[in-house]
Amino acid sequence: MSVSKPFIIEIAQGDLDDLRDRLTRTRWPADPGNPNGRYGAPRGYVEELISYWRDAYDWRAVEAQMNAYDHQLVDIDGIPIHFMRVPGRGPNPTPLILTHGWPWTFWDFHKVVDALADPQPHGGDPADAFDVIVPSLPGYGFSVPSQTTGVDIPRIAELWVTLMRDVLGYDRFGAQGGDWGAFVTAQLGHAHAEHLIGAYLTLPLIPGLFGRTAPPAAAYAEDEQWMLERQNESRRHTDAHVAVHRRDPQTFSYAMADSPAGLASWLWWRRQLWCDGNALEVFGPAVLRC
Repeated sequence: MSVSKPFIIEIAQGDLDDLRDRLTRTRWPADPGNPNGRYGAPRGYVEELISYWRDAYDWRAVEAQMNAYDHQLVDIDGIPIHFMRVPGRGPNPTPLILTHGWPWTFWDFHKVVDALADPQPHGGDPADAFDVIVPSLPGYGFSVPSQTTGVDIPRIAELWVTLMRDVLGYDRFGAQGGDWGAFVTAQLGHAHAEHLIGAYLTLPLIPGLFGRTAPPAAAYAEDEQWMLERQNESRRHTDAHVAVHRRDPQTFSYAMADSPAGLASWLWWRRQLWCDGNALEVFGPAVLRC
């Protein structure tokens, strides 16, 4: 049986110095006719982001916030898995696994984990406390290096069952997920229902994505036409990254691994497209952690 080990997040100073140097030496492309992002992330938006990342962002402060929680690493069938654990404070906490998506990370849950684990200080009932487990998807965050192919949604769901049951000792547990995490959570419900107390998803699938055929316009009632319009608009904002991630991920990875400015623009422009308002204000630039 796999056994997890404590993990301290501590990025080498040399890596941080190298990052700042790369950001300083960013080579900026021309950006004609694109003030509103018609052709992708506007240069002004990315320049603001990179300037903050290079000159104001305090990784050590964020690192300290992360290390205030219990982090563990475990190897499951040769696949490294990192997870954050927040024990519940109540008479009988319910085990709960939260699964992030892309371009999110485990840390996107940091504003809710304390209230879930210890509801009383937040106006809740201690009887509603959860033992909160927040893993990083394989290949994300600290669940690296990713050296194995075939780690798809069904496989990740199997890994989560192993993590929760065999590593942590929970017989049954609740599950929540958004974006890719919603697919993993749905798979837990479909294939591993006997281990679940319940499942909660925060991503409705957009018809027509991932090779599926979207319903024709005639299938929508008159008062549902707005749904069709929203779906068409959503596909315009999602088809680009879905296509390159599915069809040419390794070629794309060389640019993303080598250029922090390129990686930041790719990830944060998705956050901008998928939120109301300015993502740098909605999420706050301090959550930047590419």
